[in-house]
Amino acid sequence: MKGFGKLPDPIQNAPELWHWLHKYYRCFEELYADRVNDAMGGQGYIPWSSINRYHKRYEDLFPDFEELLYYVRALDFRYVKLVRDAQTEADRIRRAG
Repeated sequence: MKGFGKLPDPIQNAPELWHWLHKYYRCFEELYADRVNDAMGGQGYIPWSSINRYHKRYEDLFPDFEELLYYVRALDFRYVKLVRDAQTEADRIRRAG
């Protein structure tokens, strides 16, 4: 995620990915900008339609759409949870004074 500032510590210090997962992580990085904000202004998820378009473009690399969807969603859900948890903790600290 070059150009988006400092990565969160859990991502920056994450263990190396298994070689076969790199293509899914690359897809996740490519689609990062497609996510929408939720109603409260927080991080939303990468839309299914964006993953579908990516699959159609790179079908030779990702012959199984369901597999691509599974791994990108797993990365996306974990990322959004990290962001939301960090925001919740920041809000708790701010309220405490």
